Amino acid sequence: MASDTGEFSYPRPNLIVSRSGYSVEVRMPNAIFYEEGDRRMAISVEALATTEPKLAIRRGDVKKWDSANEPAVSDHERDRILQNIHRAFDFKGWILAVE
Repeated sequence: MASDTGEFSYPRPNLIVSRSGYSVEVRMPNAIFYEEGDRRMAISVEALATTEPKLAIRRGDVKKWDSANEPAVSDHERDRILQNIHRAFDFKGWILAVE
């Protein structure tokens, strides 16, 4: 069942959509798809063995949009993307560990 609260909606399992123009899709067992407008990137993640849903992401794995024409992300852009993913996870009560 889809849910909608403020900034975020949850139109289908594992897909969180922000009214700010980005989405986060958890693709188990080992990836997150992050989209912003017409840009997309796959980010490697690791499921952690805990009682609550918890994924670990390495900062260095947030590095490049899927399009071959896009340059590597800057440190500032990486921080913004990680913050957006964190906010989306908070919306669902999931835990994100950034290493």
